[in-house]
Amino acid sequence: MTFRELYYSRRSTRSFTERGLDREEIRSLLDAAIHAPNACNAQSWRFWVVTDPEVKAKFASEQICAPWVASAPVIFVLGADSTWLRNRFGERAEQFVLQDTALAAENMLLAAAEMKLGGCIIGAFHEEKCRALLDIPENIGIHMLLPIGEASSEVPDRGRKPMDDFVTYVGDDYSVPREYHRIPFVMRGTSLPGAVFEELNLIGATYEDVNLAESKFNNINMHAVKFTDINMSAASFGGLRLDESSFGCVGMQKAEFTNVDFTGAKFTNCKFNNTDFTECDVTGMKVDRVDMVNAVRFPRRWSAGFYPKSTFFDVNLRESTFEDVTLDEAKFIGVSMKNASFRNTELTECDLSGMTVDGISVEDAIAFYKENKK
Repeated sequence: MTFRELYYSRRSTRSFTERGLDREEIRSLLDAAIHAPNACNAQSWRFWVVTDPEVKAKFASEQICAPWVASAPVIFVLGADSTWLRNRFGERAEQFVLQDTALAAENMLLAAAEMKLGGCIIGAFHEEKCRALLDIPENIGIHMLLPIGEASSEVPDRGRKPMDDFVTYVGDDYSVPREYHRIPFVMRGTSLPGAVFEELNLIGATYEDVNLAESKFNNINMHAVKFTDINMSAASFGGLRLDESSFGCVGMQKAEFTNVDFTGAKFTNCKFNNTDFTECDVTGMKVDRVDMVNAVRFPRRWSAGFYPKSTFFDVNLRESTFEDVTLDEAKFIGVSMKNASFRNTELTECDLSGMTVDGISVEDAIAFYKENKK
């Protein structure tokens, strides 16, 4: 999971299963908290970890906070001792410690998301009742509650308003047109065979567990789209932009792509059996780390034919087979031919400078042969 995927996956969770958190999980969350940025590295934060069922129940019965908080397997109480910072910065220290605990809480929520857990920051609580329940000293300010646990159900993405609604650029303007500000489209668990998608902006969309067999996509912007467990057999794609998209477990049997931009796209666990690429730019494309430009130009098997003025430059021809082939005026530069097979192959007027076979210079061998033939 990339960091971007991680922060997109975080949700405010308010309903939990009965699964408790073990010691390692709790300490991992706390470890994330104490590695957050903080003012002067004073590390003024303090944490209370509440797992006792009777004490958790009192968060509800004594009306310290919303009753659902008590259902979490663990309630973290976050506070701070501002004494040291107050001696240095005065009243401004209270703002600093609030920032510190907020940063710690965000680290904990991201760590929870990575562990497939959820949580929610609670600012609406009765501070003095909480202080009395947990016997928290008066010099500690209590800033928030953070219940964390396994979500009892999937929490939907509530989306965000357009970024530029909140941003003021001073200098270069990095804003984008309004049509790019839509909340990313999400489609899950849907069957739409034969659907037609035309002239749409689907930037950042998510398609998961969807049947789109025989669908048509025309002039669609799918920049950074994610496809997972999708059936797109016999679908047709024309004028698409799919740069930086990712494809996982996607069925595209007999699909057709015309004028599609796949720049930066990723395909994982996909099958391309009997796939035909015609007049395509495959610069930089790699399959299992093999550069496709070289692979396309230099196939594993060369059948009978005449190949004049071929140039082999910095390519891997290991285990290739040349059979009944004539290579006229060919050049071999930086080529690996380990375990290659040459059957009835003729090299005429070829540049073999520096070429060796089992450590023997080919040029020297030819010169030796010609000399002795005389």
